[in-house]
Amino acid sequence: MCCLTMIVIRHIMKRLRYHLSTIALANSAHYRSSLGLTPTLTEISLSKKSKEAMMRLSTFAVLLSLLLPSTTLAQSKVTRVDYVFLVDVSASMVGQAGHTDIFPAVKRTIQEFVSQIPPGSQVFFYPFAEKIREVRRFEIRQPEDAVAANSYTDALIADGQATAVFNSIEQALEDIKQNRKQYPEERTVVFFVYTDGDDNVSKKWNLAGILEHFKLERGKNDWIFFTELGLPPNDEKDKLFDVYKDDGIIHIGEKAGKLHPIIYVETVIPYLNFGNLKQTTKSTRIEKFIVRSKVSLPANYSITIEPEFEDLKSQGAYAQLAPIVFPPSENVNLELSLVNSEGMKNGGYTGRLNLLSGDPFIKIVPSKIEVSFLFEPERIVEVFPTNGESFPPNFGDLKLDRDQVVESSKSFGVRFNAQAVRSGERLKIRILEDPANPQHLEMGTDLSLGQIKGDEGSIGPEGRQLDLVFKAKPGFSTGEYHGKILFEGENLRVEGSGLHDVKEYPNAKGLDWSIYLKSAPWTWWMWILAFICILLVVPLLVFALYCLKEGVGPSEGIETLSSLWFPVLEGELEVIEPEAKQGVHNLKGRKLARVGQGGEILPEVDASFRIEPDKYLGKRAFKITAIDDSMVKVDGSPIFAEHIFDSQVIELGKAVRVKIRYNNARLPKID
Repeated sequence: MCCLTMIVIRHIMKRLRYHLSTIALANSAHYRSSLGLTPTLTEISLSKKSKEAMMRLSTFAVLLSLLLPSTTLAQSKVTRVDYVFLVDVSASMVGQAGHTDIFPAVKRTIQEFVSQIPPGSQVFFYPFAEKIREVRRFEIRQPEDAVAANSYTDALIADGQATAVFNSIEQALEDIKQNRKQYPEERTVVFFVYTDGDDNVSKKWNLAGILEHFKLERGKNDWIFFTELGLPPNDEKDKLFDVYKDDGIIHIGEKAGKLHPIIYVETVIPYLNFGNLKQTTKSTRIEKFIVRSKVSLPANYSITIEPEFEDLKSQGAYAQLAPIVFPPSENVNLELSLVNSEGMKNGGYTGRLNLLSGDPFIKIVPSKIEVSFLFEPERIVEVFPTNGESFPPNFGDLKLDRDQVVESSKSFGVRFNAQAVRSGERLKIRILEDPANPQHLEMGTDLSLGQIKGDEGSIGPEGRQLDLVFKAKPGFSTGEYHGKILFEGENLRVEGSGLHDVKEYPNAKGLDWSIYLKSAPWTWWMWILAFICILLVVPLLVFALYCLKEGVGPSEGIETLSSLWFPVLEGELEVIEPEAKQGVHNLKGRKLARVGQGGEILPEVDASFRIEPDKYLGKRAFKITAIDDSMVKVDGSPIFAEHIFDSQVIELGKAVRVKIRYNNARLPKID
């Protein structure tokens, strides 16, 4: 795939000026004037003069991203892109020695570009004059990083006395080579050179030498945009740059005082495989386009697409694409169909889709999409349940264990037909989990699928059965877990009951999986601990609620509750008559008090009764019991066993009267 992408890159610029000269030009006049561009569209022709003008349009051609086809499912993987700015800071850039002050425009162009760089890229600055003054690196992870890079650009000062372009390019190439070693993934690097003078310092290099050095030392997807500001035309120089135009080297010659903004449309997926067209003769794939510019595209801007399949012409067939004209958008459905395919030979076919811009001042990068498809009996892989299972696989409920890993598994089979086996193509598999799951799963450990390592891999015809195993460790979060298994072959058709299309992966089939994790059962010691907690916590909770309700503190609450559970007397008994026995007897703390014959109070009186704590929660009362004589009266009425209330007078015969008082003792209250 990488080689195929390299072919695309090497041919991006080959026919650019030819295409631009044939584009419909009617819609760009107002757009060009909004950018302050002076050439008119009617002046563009295929003459030598227009050829120079078309070279100036290369200012707009910036390779933001050269993308490689992915080995993962359905989508192309975006290669990380880094940017290197080699900026001339000699004094001529600010207008000295008869030059034009172009430095503010250079800064502004760089800053507008950096503001559009997506996260994940690095930006390097090499300001140079007699030599490189310093090297600054910015890693773009968030908008604030781009702001910091732009602040650095704004602070650059052009006051040098010479121009060492070639030496600076050499050092930047070497630095980037070392920087690449820090990253395992492939990275594309785009170099921008801005200078208003020829090199007058470098002894080791001339223009031919440094261009050849760049060709040899560049990464396979690297580009350099060599922008000369206000230098006079030079045919020899143009011829030399033209030799290297297929090696990632673009020369841009700007008129004095002019520097055009960077405007382009990025083709996100440079390679599309339309699968096998033998049976259906048509297939649809999604292409993505991203507009990289601070300036909005014209409302009626469109891209025209031209399919090119040389192998079909000799067989009397051709490929047509729909739509042919469309505006760039995040998702464009491209349908490739074959016409007169009856006489086509079985086999694989390749071609390209040429992308033509509807405005010569807007560049499409890459401007070609490499395309392939098969025309042969279908290569089919069937995915099916085994061992009486059903699709989609549902593990059901799984109880966690507090001490060891528990697991559950589901099996399904994979069957390649004869054509698929002969092709040698492997079925790509990827395991996905729902981000909303109770916790993240480690693919390959918590959830594994046969011989697939981690979350993705591939199998051949030998992998006839796959076991999907879910392992739950102690402490796993409980709840329902969901996910998908994706199956895809570049030229394989995957089928099976329970499989479904997946919107995010248009070339893959999905199989859902689910499991519900339940809490581990309690052990015997947990039950004992829970019982102890109940014995301790529930009484404390009841006591706290009681204290809150009654508005008392803990000590008073304990005293009150204890009087309810273990009641004792409160208050006092006052002897009113006979006068000789007058006095107050304290009852507090007694479990009972005997009054009258044989008692502690007035033992000489014939009648008697007992005073006991009131166990009836509610009224402020003592309980009178063990009355042995009907001579005991309360308020003139005989009593036998009842409650006596505060300040009531009790008569024992005719000569003895006593009164019970509470002394403001706090007693339980209810309505």
